[in-house]
Amino acid sequence: MQKMTVIAKEIKELLSQATAKNKVDDELKKYLDYNDRILYLQCDKTILVGCIGIQLLENNRLEIKHIATKKAYRHKRIGSTMIDYILNTYAPFWKITYKYEGIDYVVIVTAAKKDKIEMDGSRPLSQEDATVENKMKKNGRYGLLASLLFFLINVFDILPDSTGPFLATFVLAGIGVWIYFAIKRHSFLSSNKKHLQTNLHDYPEYMSLLKQYPE
Repeated sequence: MQKMTVIAKEIKELLSQATAKNKVDDELKKYLDYNDRILYLQCDKTILVGCIGIQLLENNRLEIKHIATKKAYRHKRIGSTMIDYILNTYAPFWKITYKYEGIDYVVIVTAAKKDKIEMDGSRPLSQEDATVENKMKKNGRYGLLASLLFFLINVFDILPDSTGPFLATFVLAGIGVWIYFAIKRHSFLSSNKKHLQTNLHDYPEYMSLLKQYPE
């Protein structure tokens, strides 16, 4: 599918099947001149076999103004294919914001199909990514607990005094492990958030709504 950029004779002939012949030129001119009107062309290799024209409306809605299939290609689901393309290209979506551990996150939920939604956002969505984050959090806590344990052993003189320097080293090592995994986890979350900020601009629908409703 491609957008019409120039008016050709074969496009006129095809659109005449969807509107009165004396209105074809005016309708095609609207598709070229108006930003809210788009005519998509369906081709079979180099042969124009169908077209579908839409008008973008308010509140992320649209209206199909024209649809036509070349006579020789009818009953081959050309019309259904064009409608599916429009539904997938202009699928409605929702922007969800929430907080997690004091950080703001965003998820884009797109109604890709009638019975299917897709999600994209800054939090790990897969079980694998969630497991990685939880493992970093758990390892950091283990280091902190080990540090606390060695500190208590040293305070209550459970081991001989000669082990003092070693216990102090273990305490510092435990704190170091906790700091290491805290930094690593923060970097992991920041990387996801940075990816989202770039990734959101891949959504033309999001950019369109952002202009209408600035954050």
